[in-house]
Amino acid sequence: MIYPDNLASLINHFKKLPGIGEKSAERLALSLLDLPVDDVNSFASSMVDSRNNLHSCKICGHITDKDICDICSDERRKSNIICVLEDYKSVFAFEKAGNFDGVYHVLNGLISPIDDVNPEDINIDSLVKRLDTVDNPEVIIALKSTIEGETTTMYLQKILENKNVTISRLSYGIPMGAEIDFLDEITLDRALSDRKKISWFRGGILLNNSFFDELYKRYHENKLAHAFLIETNDLDKCHKDLINFIKKISCKKEFSDECDDKECNLCTLIDNNNLPSLIDIYPDGTQIKKEQIHYIMDKFETIPVFNEYNIYIINECDKLNRNSCNALLKFLEEPEDSILGFLITKNKMSVLTTVRSRCQEGVVYYESNNNDLTNIEKIIEYLNNIYNNKDDLLYNKTTAINYFSERSEWISFFTDMFSLFNNLVKNNNNSYNIELVKNINREKIVRISLLIETVLNYLISNVNIDLVLDKFVIEMRDIYA
Repeated sequence: MIYPDNLASLINHFKKLPGIGEKSAERLALSLLDLPVDDVNSFASSMVDSRNNLHSCKICGHITDKDICDICSDERRKSNIICVLEDYKSVFAFEKAGNFDGVYHVLNGLISPIDDVNPEDINIDSLVKRLDTVDNPEVIIALKSTIEGETTTMYLQKILENKNVTISRLSYGIPMGAEIDFLDEITLDRALSDRKKISWFRGGILLNNSFFDELYKRYHENKLAHAFLIETNDLDKCHKDLINFIKKISCKKEFSDECDDKECNLCTLIDNNNLPSLIDIYPDGTQIKKEQIHYIMDKFETIPVFNEYNIYIINECDKLNRNSCNALLKFLEEPEDSILGFLITKNKMSVLTTVRSRCQEGVVYYESNNNDLTNIEKIIEYLNNIYNNKDDLLYNKTTAINYFSERSEWISFFTDMFSLFNNLVKNNNNSYNIELVKNINREKIVRISLLIETVLNYLISNVNIDLVLDKFVIEMRDIYA
């Protein structure tokens, strides 16, 4: 069908709006022709005025037609409770829910090294300055559950960790990948009410025993969750460290790695998987079956609680099928204070969302033995070549320097690199003589550490390796420059 040029142009403009296809654009354009001229002029004037007169609030970054938006100027709101959002659309979603009496801070973007969006490109500096002007500040991070959202959350946590700020985030009842402005009011209200304080369990790579050390600390503070989902690159090592943790809280003896009483009957029972209050299950063939989950439930109903907790471990929990997941949800949705669960996997994204969203998450990646310096030497070579601007490091251009072919090898490589830079941040020790970090300040070293952590999360989440490595090289050079 051929329309007059003016009408065709109007239809094409409507098609640029989200969710508007050819048919909808035609209906809207034709409907305008039936409106009175005054209404059409008013409609056009509103569009132009909105586009020209709306701008960012000087305090929070939300859109307004004033210097300071109505929310920031409302004295009835709690100005010390600041909800951090990606964009102004999310503000409208929260306001429709109607139960938040704090204020907002709009970042107008998320950190994404892949897309060349760095911390200085979004509205973070003004947030830090803003927190210095209020007493007892609380920051609620309400960003979407994507890699970019997690990266931004990690960065905010890092820059605020030494300030007197309470940091929390929305409940993980919000589906992974969901857009905040598409959530219904009830879901958003419940997520806000059930927000959780950010801790080391979420968002970040934890090396070696740091996860279990913190777990032990939380045990003493009586702050353990009812279930933990642990992602690791070494199932056996992780299981061994977990067993040691269980021995610590069961045996009630203070020891660094293992109980020093070689004849300790309790530790022997745990080692031999003979302690009635500990159930340790592995896949039956290629799957963890619902009968195995029912066994845990039935057993815990018939035995008394031993030393505070009955504990279950599900190894390779990514092999839970839908039936076994449904059986497990009874533990996860109606948790008993006396039951503590651990789910171990090499890939948490392979675990069904219904299970994943009901556990606190930890990531435990084991670095290589530094007595074997293969990875360390490769890291030094890799970083020094970045410093020397070797173009063949750009993975897509040539295979002249092809360090690894498998994703798991790159994860191990970057895990060691992350450990190395964490030591640099903590100890300012450049004993490995990495040219790239000579004569750069601590802020840039922290930024490199964050970049490596982001790369690890991209690799763990199966983002294209070539793209991740190219962006890492480019970002490293930009940081140094």
